[in-house]
Amino acid sequence: MAIINTYPTATPKASDLLIGTQVKDDTTEENSTKSFSAGSIAALALNYKSYVIALSQEGTNDPVITDHENNTGLTFTWTRSGAGVYDGVPSSSLTPSETWIQVTGGTNEATTLHLKGVEALQIRLVNLSLDGNATPTDGLDNGYLELRIYS
Repeated sequence: MAIINTYPTATPKASDLLIGTQVKDDTTEENSTKSFSAGSIAALALNYKSYVIALSQEGTNDPVITDHENNTGLTFTWTRSGAGVYDGVPSSSLTPSETWIQVTGGTNEATTLHLKGVEALQIRLVNLSLDGNATPTDGLDNGYLELRIYS
């Protein structure tokens, strides 16, 4: 028998495997020993999928998106639909009641990015000036969005 504290410690990666028991249910005939990825266990524990991005935008161009994480199975297309207004369209419908979104950032203390609305086929962001008028304004250098889909 192994002595557990004699093994070196490590920080797991999502692709690392752990041994566990898959319990008998309607899809399996008996309990069986399986390998599970650390990532799949983490996803099960979190009970949501996430899409995390950074956004930047200049002039009348569409926003430039840097994906930090996307395990939703969806792709998102981002466009500029007007001054300071940016729309994200998912590849399939979202269920707004199962979707949580947080938005932050803006442009060097001159603007602030806000969530304008969430619909099944559109996420709308607006970049507002901080000049006292809250006018939708182009130019975004540090916008961030985290979307979670709960099941």
